Amino acid sequence: MNGRAVVRFALVALASAAGPLFFYVRAWRVDALEGVARKEARAADRDRQLRALAVTAEKLPEFKAEVAALEEKLAILERIWPPEPRLEGFSGRLREVCGEEGLEVLETRALLIGKDTAPLDLRVAGTRAAFLSFLERLPRLARLNRVERIQMERREGARFEFSVRIVAFHGKD
Repeated sequence: MNGRAVVRFALVALASAAGPLFFYVRAWRVDALEGVARKEARAADRDRQLRALAVTAEKLPEFKAEVAALEEKLAILERIWPPEPRLEGFSGRLREVCGEEGLEVLETRALLIGKDTAPLDLRVAGTRAAFLSFLERLPRLARLNRVERIQMERREGARFEFSVRIVAFHGKD
C-alpha cells in the first residue's frame, strides 16, 4: 500500500467515526439550548405573575374602601327595604284548606313582595272537583287579594296538577 492510500483510508475512517459523534454532540447541544429556553420562559412567566400580584397588592386598599362603601349602602337599603312577607300564617291556612279538600300540596313559594301585597305560588295535585272546591273556599280566607294564573296539567287517571298564584296582603293575621 502506498502512503497516499493509507492517508485516504485514515481520513475516510476518521470521517466515518466523527460523523455520528458530530450529530450526537450537536443533538446534545440542541437539547441543552432547549432546556435553557424552557427555564428562561418559566422565569419570564414567574416575573409576569409577580408583577400581576404587585398590581393587585397596590389596588387592595382601593378594594377595601369600595367594600366599606358598598356595606354602608347595603345598611341604608336594608333600613328602607320593606319587611319580609309574613305569609307563614296565610300559607299554613292554605295548606290546611288543601288538606281538607283532599289536595296534595307539592310546593308553596313566596315571591318578591310589593308594597302591600305578596304573591304566593302554590302547586297542588288532586282531582278537579277537589280543586274547584278549594277555589270556592279561597274568598273566605283573610288577607286574600286576588287569584292569578291558574294552570292545570294531567298527571295520571283522574288526578291533575294545578298551579295557581295567590296574591295576599302581607302583615299580621
